[in-house]
Amino acid sequence: MFGDLPLIADTNVWSKVRRAPLNLRTAFGDALREGQILGSPVIRLEWLHDAQEVEEFKRRDRLFSVGLRELALTQTIADAAASALRELADISPGYHRVGLADALIAATAQYHGVNVLQDNPGDFSKLAEVMVFDPVRFGPVT
Repeated sequence: MFGDLPLIADTNVWSKVRRAPLNLRTAFGDALREGQILGSPVIRLEWLHDAQEVEEFKRRDRLFSVGLRELALTQTIADAAASALRELADISPGYHRVGLADALIAATAQYHGVNVLQDNPGDFSKLAEVMVFDPVRFGPVT
C-alpha cells in the first residue's frame, strides 16, 4: 500500500494515523509491527515537542524508545540537507524555503536508501527534485 518499504514515517503521519481510514491505519500498523516503519532523531524530537500533556509525552516517548528503529543523524546527513537547500535556492528565489526538519528527514532517507512516508507533499516533492528518495503519500485523512 505504501510502495517500497522500509519507510521513514514523517511526523505528520504519526499525527494523522489515528484519524486515518481503517485501511490506512491497518497497513501502517502492520508495517510498524514488521519493522518497516522507521524513525529518526528529528521526527522523535518533533513528535515529543508537539505533545500537549505529560501522559501524552510519556506515551510518545515510549513508542519511540521501544521497538521503533531510528536511523542515525550524522554530519554527512546534515551536510546533504544543506546541499539540497543550496540546490533548491539555485532554482528560483525562495524555492529553498522548505521545513528544516523535512530537509533533515529527506537527507536521512537518502543516506540510508529508504523513502519517506509523508503527508506534506510540497516540501518533500521539492526536496525529491534534488535528492534521491521518493516521497510516498500517506493518503487522505477523513
